[in-house]
Amino acid sequence: MSPQKLRLVIAEGTPRIIEEVRGAVRAEPYLRTYHAQTDNELLNRFLDVSQNLNQWLEVKNDELLRNRYRELARQRLRQEVPLSEVVLAAQTFERVLIDHLRKRTSEEQPAVGYETEALVREFFNQVVFSMAVAYEIRLLRALI
Repeated sequence: MSPQKLRLVIAEGTPRIIEEVRGAVRAEPYLRTYHAQTDNELLNRFLDVSQNLNQWLEVKNDELLRNRYRELARQRLRQEVPLSEVVLAAQTFERVLIDHLRKRTSEEQPAVGYETEALVREFFNQVVFSMAVAYEIRLLRALI
């Protein structure tokens, strides 16, 4: 699936994907900080991730993506969200999105292509790495 087609499939499925992510996050016992968020707050966070993925697929600007998620990590740090929860939330979103893509494309194609999954995984790997870097910088500054 081309990045353009992937963007279209994600855009068409965004409400359903976001609702499934919200449910998966609510069901995950290790996401206590996220459980404290209202449904609206969670939906806005996940919509933001979906929009960032869509933008990244369009322009493939890794530096912009890294900067965005380093800033987001700084916000999560101020909110005292543990890094483990940030990572698990991103992994949960990634899993739900890939499951959605597999279901969607099984109707049109035999399976989600390796390239499609690789793009989604690359995005979330960049997200997790960028946020971990910001947490690490904060930790190192606190130690000095």
